[in-house]
Amino acid sequence: MLNGQVSVHETEDPNDPRCLLVMKGAPERILDRCLTYIKDGKELPIDGKFKLAFNAAYMELGGLGERVLGISKTYLCYFLCRAND
Repeated sequence: MLNGQVSVHETEDPNDPRCLLVMKGAPERILDRCLTYIKDGKELPIDGKFKLAFNAAYMELGGLGERVLGISKTYLCYFLCRAND
């Protein structure tokens, strides 16, 4: 179960038939559903090193009383996002 929000959006480009899927929720739950992350404009695989750094940052921010929110995105092909049309 996600326990977060999932939304699907059309792209702004009329020539792009894909839809944008966005998930928002608890960072650890979002991370569990992702395979990659973006750093300096490059898509990189999520590995053990990244997860350790992620958890350290998450715990530090939480310890400071900050609310932390996870957000992810991916694109769906036309067939998947138009299946119910």
